[in-house]
Amino acid sequence: NQPRVIYDAAARQRVDALSGKERTAALQLAQQTQWRNKAVSDLYEPGSVFKLITCAAALDAGAVSPHSTFYCGDSISVAGTRFHCANHKRHGSQTVTQALENSCNQSFIQIGARLGKEAFCDYFAAFGLREPTGIDLPAEPKKSLYYTADRMGPVELASCAFGQSSKISYMEMAAAVCAVVNGGKLMQPYLVSDILNPDGSVLQHIDPVCRRQVIRPETSRIMRGMMEAVVLNGGGRYAQIRGYRVGGKSGTSQKLDSADEKARIASFVAVAPIDDPQFLCLVCLDEPHSWTTAGGSLSAPVCAEVLEQTLVYKGIPRAAEPEADADPAQTAADLPADGDSFDGA
Repeated sequence: NQPRVIYDAAARQRVDALSGKERTAALQLAQQTQWRNKAVSDLYEPGSVFKLITCAAALDAGAVSPHSTFYCGDSISVAGTRFHCANHKRHGSQTVTQALENSCNQSFIQIGARLGKEAFCDYFAAFGLREPTGIDLPAEPKKSLYYTADRMGPVELASCAFGQSSKISYMEMAAAVCAVVNGGKLMQPYLVSDILNPDGSVLQHIDPVCRRQVIRPETSRIMRGMMEAVVLNGGGRYAQIRGYRVGGKSGTSQKLDSADEKARIASFVAVAPIDDPQFLCLVCLDEPHSWTTAGGSLSAPVCAEVLEQTLVYKGIPRAAEPEADADPAQTAADLPADGDSFDGA
C-alpha cells in the first residue's frame, strides 16, 4: 500500500504537467481526493434513475395511476423553456409504465406538474434526499443540493422531475430506491449486522433501523412491477439475469458543474429478486469514454454481473425465466447521438 502514489493515470499526467508550487499543490490535492469514498462523500446529478422517485411520489399521492396517459411530441414548453427527450425521439401517447420504460422526459415533466412542487419537495425530503443517510462511515456530506418549494418555479420542477437540477449522494440515491421497492420504508444504511467472538458466537447484533414510512406498501408493489417492465421491455434490458427477476432504471445525466458540456454520468440501479427484494446495485460511470454514455448500455451489464454473482453466492436458486423477449435491442434511451442534449434521459 502506497498512499502517496497517484494511481489515476489522468490525474498523474495533470500533476506531472505542472511545476513548482502549482505542482506541489496539485499533488497534495490528488493524494487527498483519491482516497475519498465517492459512494458516501460525493454528490452527483442522478439523471433518469431519479424518475423512480418522481413516479413513486406521484403514484402514492394519487396524482397519477400506472395507466394514466401522457403525450410525448417533438418537445414540451415550460414557461418558455423547451425540453426534449433523448435523441429528440417522439414517444407519442404512453402510460406511466411505458414512460418509465422509455425514460420519457416529456411525460415525467407532466407527471411532476401533476404532483406539484409542494408535494414533490415533501416526498424529496421524505425519501431522505435532504439529509445524511446516517451510515456508519466518515465524511458523509451534511446536505445535498436541491430546490426548496419557495425557490422552485415551473422550469425547476420540470427539470427536477426527470433527475436534473439536484445533486445528491450515491448512498442517498441507493437508500431512496430501497424505500421504493421494500414496501416503502426508508432504512438507515449500515455495514455490519453481527459482531462475532473468536469462537463464532454473536457478541453484538445490530438491528436495522427504519427511519420512516415514505410510501404505501401498495405503491411499492406497483413500482416493483414497473421496474421489472423497464428491464424486460425498456432501456434496462442489459440488466437481465437468466433465471432471476430483476427490476431497474437507467440514467444518463449531464454534469452541470463541468466545463465540458458533453460530460455525462452513466448510471443504472438494479434490484433482485424484484419480487422479493434482497439486493440493490447502483453503478455510476463518471464521464465514460465509450461508444455511448447511456447508462442502460454501459452500467446495466455491470449491475447484472454483480447481482448474478451475489445471488449465486447467497444460494438463491434460479427460477423459471419470465416469458419475454430477451433480445437486448437498443432503445432510444440507449443510443443518444453525439451532440444531442440528454436533458436527463
